[in-house]
Amino acid sequence: MKNWAGGAVYGLLMRGLPAGRAAGEQGTVAIVCLASLGDLVEACSAVRALVRRGLRVKLVCRQGAGMEQFAALTGLFEEVIALPHGFLARPGNIRRLKSVHAGTVLVMPAERHILSDLYALAITANRRILPDTMQGCSLPKLKRRTDALADELVPVDARRERERNAQYLRGAGLYDGPLAPFSLDRAEREDRHSGPIMVFPGAGGGPAKQWPVERFAAVAGALSRETGREVLVCGTEGERALGEVLCAKLSVPADDLCGRTDLRRLAELLFGCGLVLANDSGSAHMAMACGAPTVIVCGCWEYGRFFPDPDLPENCRAVTAQKDALACIPCGVSRPDCVKQGAAPCVLAVGEDEVLRAARTCIKNV
Repeated sequence: MKNWAGGAVYGLLMRGLPAGRAAGEQGTVAIVCLASLGDLVEACSAVRALVRRGLRVKLVCRQGAGMEQFAALTGLFEEVIALPHGFLARPGNIRRLKSVHAGTVLVMPAERHILSDLYALAITANRRILPDTMQGCSLPKLKRRTDALADELVPVDARRERERNAQYLRGAGLYDGPLAPFSLDRAEREDRHSGPIMVFPGAGGGPAKQWPVERFAAVAGALSRETGREVLVCGTEGERALGEVLCAKLSVPADDLCGRTDLRRLAELLFGCGLVLANDSGSAHMAMACGAPTVIVCGCWEYGRFFPDPDLPENCRAVTAQKDALACIPCGVSRPDCVKQGAAPCVLAVGEDEVLRAARTCIKNV
């Protein structure tokens, strides 16, 4: 039923797309990224490669997800177009995008989400290039229709997200090399990594991705007593209740900053923090982009798309359940159906001792 309704709605939106190709703006690439903050952080390694080739980059993203603030921090984008994500806003978004000009249009992540395709096809450009993949595609019939409207299709089949982006750029003739993990430029300071332990108990994927707060509390409390560092609990406005529960379970004093910092202030804290403890989330991606020692507690869906990652910095670790802990590891799906209530079984299979060992290693390697 959901797929039928989605197909009907997106089919109507397709009627608002411009007919045929129009002259775009040479030397400019428009990136459509409607996913999460973590996806944008990952995509920025590709954007940096384009900028270093002398191309100007425009970003089309979701409004209110922190993406426009992060884009501003990078200094990579000539223009950021943040669009409201509500259903009723989408026809107006397509009309607005018709006035955006670019030489080339790409979508990232290199998956097939139909709304991203439609926004890319609405932009005035010489080349509108879509990834030829079924990853992320829940509406194959509409994919065939958007394929027919694209100027070019690039086959993308790598599993790791950075490799997918590199494959996509290579097929588009825009870049021909590997992509390194993205990091924000920042002058080194003497007090770098001498600051607090920052804990992010939330995750954009909801409770399924959230390691129990009492385990975060146990690990953060032990590290605080060992190192003498203070603890900061961080998150969005919507995660205030989660932050309050975590603070109540901590055995050491902590400041609750959930919903009390903007992205720029959060970046300042991350540049100097001693350790980040987080779920697989945009917060984890941002922490690593700021160079913070980071421990990420991960489930095993989409295993290897982001984590575990052999290219993680020396002071970062992704902790996942051992493959012999559950017969379904790795499951390879984007939204596991094993979750009935609370966290996914593979998240719950990650023990406090494993996270504590990883954290101690990260602090030692600073």
